[in-house]
Amino acid sequence: MSAIEEYTRILNSQPYMALATSVEGVPNVRVVDYFPDLYQPNVLYIRTNQDKPKVTEFQKNPRVSFATIIQGRYEYIRVQDAQIRRVENHQTAGVKATFLKKDPKFLEKMGKAGSPYLYAITFSEASVTVNPVDAALKILLTKKKNRRQLNEPRIMATHLKN
Repeated sequence: MSAIEEYTRILNSQPYMALATSVEGVPNVRVVDYFPDLYQPNVLYIRTNQDKPKVTEFQKNPRVSFATIIQGRYEYIRVQDAQIRRVENHQTAGVKATFLKKDPKFLEKMGKAGSPYLYAITFSEASVTVNPVDAALKILLTKKKNRRQLNEPRIMATHLKN
């Protein structure tokens, strides 16, 4: 399997991530569910209630890091420098469609959650670990200038030391 295929497979098979924020030098980590964007491999979405502390943390410092939570096999994705932003109201219909593809009960869960906000996490580089013995693969996810090729990220795979 290619690096991007491994990346996509892991993202679609692991439903949770550990999302880290830092405000004024104080780190905070929480587990959240996420949904990959169907068309942009460097975008993930999360949902959260507006009264959660992480919303204030995102506003104070939009730089985040995350790692997917291992499910069975020792494989995960880690991103060390990402940006998080609230999804604007006019974009939420498309994002909800993305969530529904992965979780058919998404709208039901959103109703139970009160007034959730949707957030997009964007990044340009990710490390993919598929075996604890081998070095991680680093993939660069950047948009191509040609609009037709937007869905095909430029991939550069290298081995990292963990």
